[in-house]
Amino acid sequence: MRFDRVIVVDWSGRAARSPVRESRDAIWIGLCEPGRETQTYCRSRAEAEAVLAATLAEGGRQLVGFDFPMGYPAGLARRLTGSDNARSLHGWLADRITDAPDNANNRFDVAEAINVQLGGPGPFWGCPKAKPRPHLPSLK
Repeated sequence: MRFDRVIVVDWSGRAARSPVRESRDAIWIGLCEPGRETQTYCRSRAEAEAVLAATLAEGGRQLVGFDFPMGYPAGLARRLTGSDNARSLHGWLADRITDAPDNANNRFDVAEAINVQLGGPGPFWGCPKAKPRPHLPSLK
């Protein structure tokens, strides 16, 4: 299968804008197409979304890869939404997670609320040690 463009995105969960000076802990977008290879440094998820939207709007056959997991524990969608449909889970999360242009977000609040709703110590973890939460451990 042939693509006109391949885009690879190194995403970041950073809770603030990345530094003006290029940083490893940021969002990088790599683009490869005949005669052109570029890297774009993005300081926020909003900026990266705008770059991706503009690139995808150019059309053609495009393959896009992201470095974040899209899997959840078996049964999570049903437990949270009453449906096994992945899109219902995505909608449920989209209704609850806020993500500001400066990268401020409430993802740890939502993860902790899910852990509480499910009645156990997980499935989510990874809260910063500097901001401990009773129902969202920093380690697995």
